[in-house]
Amino acid sequence: MDTPSTWCKAIDAGYFKGWPDLTSKRVRKFIKIVDETEMGHMDQQQAGTRSTRAVPDPDSMTTVPQAPLNDKTHHVYMTITDVEGRLYSDQTGRFPITSNRGNCYVIIFYAVDGNYIKSYPIKSCHRSQLLKAYDEVYSYLRVRGFCPQLHKLDNEKSNDVLEFIASQQAKVQLTPADTHRTNLAERSVRTWKNYFTATRAGTPSSFRMSNWCKMTEQCDITLNMMRPCTTNPLLSAFEAMEGTYSFSATPMAPVGTEMLMHLKPIRRGTWDYHALRAWYFAPALNHYRVIKGVLESGADRITDTW
Repeated sequence: MDTPSTWCKAIDAGYFKGWPDLTSKRVRKFIKIVDETEMGHMDQQQAGTRSTRAVPDPDSMTTVPQAPLNDKTHHVYMTITDVEGRLYSDQTGRFPITSNRGNCYVIIFYAVDGNYIKSYPIKSCHRSQLLKAYDEVYSYLRVRGFCPQLHKLDNEKSNDVLEFIASQQAKVQLTPADTHRTNLAERSVRTWKNYFTATRAGTPSSFRMSNWCKMTEQCDITLNMMRPCTTNPLLSAFEAMEGTYSFSATPMAPVGTEMLMHLKPIRRGTWDYHALRAWYFAPALNHYRVIKGVLESGADRITDTW
């Protein structure tokens, strides 16, 4: 869940062209700032707001007229962006609740060329969990044409992780001790945590927080829909990785939405109910008009009827 102004900027930039009839005018009319948004995005008030310092009188200020610096017109300008293949990563602190999948931490990866933030929940900081996360994220990026060439991460990493990165033909660069600001993933962690916290605040009380690791999937999708791709600002970071999102082909709802999920005849008895109580948590990107839900038992299930 992001602020309406950020959403409107993304809509005006054309990042939501796959969402029928969604315009920034309608968002401004119907979507207002809500408590759930502030739970994740409220920051310290900026200095200088309603300052008591005297404002200089504009009538007492003289402005020297300036002549144009040049008379060139009808020129075309372009910007060159280097494709550097930089990848940053960092871990969040331990989440207060262990998920029903056993996850306790989240690793945040930031791919600079795509301006893409990807999260990966893990059970522990053991090298086996870290290697699994790094392997899957590297595969994800390479399939989509983003090949990491320089990986910058904190200096508290196992030799196994460093050896894996080297095996992927990527250079490793460690941040200096106690100087985390050189790792761009630090900012990405803050951005992602704010977004995730706002999403978590918007879930109903019936949604069990032991399902928190399932929420990360849609958080990644919607957060990157708001971010411009570095190498092509006409695309969102999500479009650069996954292509245009079609809401008609892939419906989406707020995370934690209560629903009744259809139980297929082959899965129910003669006198069983035709639906199960569930909670929505993500779209099924690889299916047509299918969504993902979690049952009261904690089991995941996909459905095309709800």
